[in-house]
Amino acid sequence: VMVGGLAEHGGGVFVDTTGTPTIHDCLIAGNRVELNGGGLYSFLDAGPDVINCTIAMNSAGGDGGGICVNSNGTDSAFFRNCVIQDNAAAGSGTQVMNLGSLYPGLYDSLIAGGGSSPDVVGGYSGGSGIFDGDAAFVGGDTATWTAAASFDASKGVTSINFGNGSTWKAGELAGRFINVDTASETRLFRIQANTTSNITVEGSVAGMASSGETFRIHDFHLSGTSPCIDRGTDTYANVS
Repeated sequence: VMVGGLAEHGGGVFVDTTGTPTIHDCLIAGNRVELNGGGLYSFLDAGPDVINCTIAMNSAGGDGGGICVNSNGTDSAFFRNCVIQDNAAAGSGTQVMNLGSLYPGLYDSLIAGGGSSPDVVGGYSGGSGIFDGDAAFVGGDTATWTAAASFDASKGVTSINFGNGSTWKAGELAGRFINVDTASETRLFRIQANTTSNITVEGSVAGMASSGETFRIHDFHLSGTSPCIDRGTDTYANVS
């Protein structure tokens, strides 16, 4: 899981020079960059294989809200069986931006988003099995903080009280993700635990969450109506 990253390039993943990692069965979400590649940035002769991953809700101040590939050598990035959705870019390529001379490979994946720029800019190779639509993730409930956030440096967690008559049970939100201020924050953070009136978030969000602000819970599991179900290829169902 790569969430809540803040960087110049590649908020969740930055693959440089000749790196060729296989990145599989990962969530890359809720990261933010000043320039390019909100979720993932691949540079020079890097050739990451990204398989069975969800790349969602990342944002870039430049190009490539979800992914930016800038390959000019002999290798480029490869994506298969991925969900690339709801990323945002101030520049071009809300979901995928290619800035290099080599096209990234895109196969058997859902690519969908919005904004004034097309989802994919700069070209790509392959293209078989690419489809549009809403992945239909589970969740998205909101509520309001009733107190300022309190950061415990010794444990590396932030504790915040909420109200709004929520019906969340104790422990129900553990492992899900949260946008602590929907009005001004785009990054996501992992929830460590919750009671019926308090949420404990991994990391420090004390400067982002205040009483009266609205937060949103995110769950990136697919709902039963998702168009991603029974799509893609079984060849990459288990990657070692």
